[in-house]
Amino acid sequence: MTESGNPIKSEHPFSNTYWSAALDAADDIRWPETNPPSDKGVLRSQKRIIERFGRVIGIGVSDQNRERIASILQVPNLYLAGQSQKSRDGPFVSKGEAIVETLNKMPNICIVDRLIQCGTIEGLWGNLLRG
Repeated sequence: MTESGNPIKSEHPFSNTYWSAALDAADDIRWPETNPPSDKGVLRSQKRIIERFGRVIGIGVSDQNRERIASILQVPNLYLAGQSQKSRDGPFVSKGEAIVETLNKMPNICIVDRLIQCGTIEGLWGNLLRG
């Protein structure tokens, strides 16, 4: 509760990150076409980020990669297949919803390490070496 007695609105754990592009899209918030505020990009950037991070969590990827990503993220492969279809066939808001719903379905254990592994599978970055 706040000092005024109102409940505290909890933020999504991925707000204030690159994932905010998907969070905004899920709420049907489109970034501006031009002249973004200081903390956001333009709509073209939002769409690019959504596509890229959709791939990180297995949305819009090959069946083989989706199976591997589903295993790493500990979400059912069929669930990811459904989210991929929702993202592909639905309006703009559906793309954000598919990502947010998948993030919420993932167990909250070692999320960053698992997302890094998934991005590597999709070829978004190289293998990371740990020292």
